[in-house]
Amino acid sequence: MKFYKVVKCDAEGTQTAPSITISGPSPEAAAELALGEPLARRGRTDNLVAKVYYQGSSGANTMQRLYRKPSE
Repeated sequence: MKFYKVVKCDAEGTQTAPSITISGPSPEAAAELALGEPLARRGRTDNLVAKVYYQGSSGANTMQRLYRKPSE
């Protein structure tokens, strides 16, 4: 498993809480463990919840924005 740095943020992308480093199988799973809610890679800008930083397979640092899942 990889390590992910989960940063909770507001819709503008401003950090709203201390970051959490956690291991997981994917950025979404790590963020769900850290923040307690399921998130998706796609969504509306105003539903931005977190940015997840990790080292990609090429060795480059990667950032993934995660959004609140819409209510069903």
